[in-house]
Amino acid sequence: MRLPNQQFSQPLHHVLRLGEALLPARGYLKTLHVDYLKIDGQFIKDVVIDPLDAATVRFFVHVARVVGVQTVSEFVDKAEVLERLTAIGVDDVQGYLLHEPEPQEGLLLATFNLAMHSTLEGLLYVR
Repeated sequence: MRLPNQQFSQPLHHVLRLGEALLPARGYLKTLHVDYLKIDGQFIKDVVIDPLDAATVRFFVHVARVVGVQTVSEFVDKAEVLERLTAIGVDDVQGYLLHEPEPQEGLLLATFNLAMHSTLEGLLYVR
């Protein structure tokens, strides 16, 4: 049974618009020399419960592999999200699960304290 053309026009219009939205990003991937493809948090936050988000993330990971770059996803705030992203093949993650945002000074101080602690430990064991 053949449906009237009008019933196809609206869904086809949306498909074409989606394709048009992806074309500039495709061009950037082919011309920019980057190390990472960062996956936006809008696709990450529901990756465990939304099959479309999971498929989208798999798509991004596949594209990254094709162009030879690694992937990093933001917005990782739960262990199950991290597990799903690891299973999908995302290379690196960012988010509250790993560390909550803080001022740069706090990060620098923590790094300095860790370096000093390691240096002092090394000195204590040298005889």
